[in-house]
Amino acid sequence: METMNLDSMRVNIFKELMTLDKNNLQKLYAYILTLTKRKETVEVTLLEEMLDANAEYALKAHERGDVYTTEDVKNYIEDQLGWR
Repeated sequence: METMNLDSMRVNIFKELMTLDKNNLQKLYAYILTLTKRKETVEVTLLEEMLDANAEYALKAHERGDVYTTEDVKNYIEDQLGWR
């Protein structure tokens, strides 16, 4: 591995981030905020993104008919584990 000084590393990081698309740039920004200890903002943003993604997944699953009761899931797991 090549040793580089701090300024070279900053320039290389800047070059790399200039190639990122919007989605990856947002992810990188959230990660940088966690490194600089501004966690609250990032945690709230990530939680909101996670909730939105889960809600979208649940709606699509419902539209496809991929919805199971708790009892269905319990029975499936018991069958897979050989408990029934």
